[in-house]
Amino acid sequence: MKQLAEDRTFRDLPVRVYCPGGGTHGIFTIASRVRGAEQLCIDLLDDPDFAREELISEPVFRQRVLPHHQRMFGAMSSGPRHIHLCGYAGHHFRTLYDELGMRSLDGPGTFVDHGAVFAEMPELKISAQCDHMILDRGPASAIDEMMRGMLTPGARQPGRLSISGFLFRDTPLENVAAMYESGKRHGRIG
Repeated sequence: MKQLAEDRTFRDLPVRVYCPGGGTHGIFTIASRVRGAEQLCIDLLDDPDFAREELISEPVFRQRVLPHHQRMFGAMSSGPRHIHLCGYAGHHFRTLYDELGMRSLDGPGTFVDHGAVFAEMPELKISAQCDHMILDRGPASAIDEMMRGMLTPGARQPGRLSISGFLFRDTPLENVAAMYESGKRHGRIG
């Protein structure tokens, strides 16, 4: 593709081809950005052939979404792959791991037993997200409880789990510090 793009322009700007990297926010996320989340959910009921991406059960995921993921990832990457998942998507982890070669998940948060996932999928890494509202509102004891729940003994494996949190404009810095200190306290390995 880079060779095809050499010396080409679009609207007087050079065309540049970047490596796709093998990551995506996922088909449903992209479809909801295009259609709007509410309209996409209506599409799922009114026109399921049009709405091929859904928040769905594992069997329907395998039937309706997995083939699209396979085609997309087959065209843009090989080797270990990465995907962002929002919400309660744990029932899809095994399929993503086995069928698509996903070795890195972004997003699985406080509702996931990261240690159990690691035990089941030994090559997987997770970039987890904390509960952003707890981080924003606190108190420090709630932040500590959240971090302790995420940093279980099974989850504390070198290089396999990182935890991040989105900050709102007015998130108190003392809450960020509380999360950092709690991470150091509960995240020790060994």
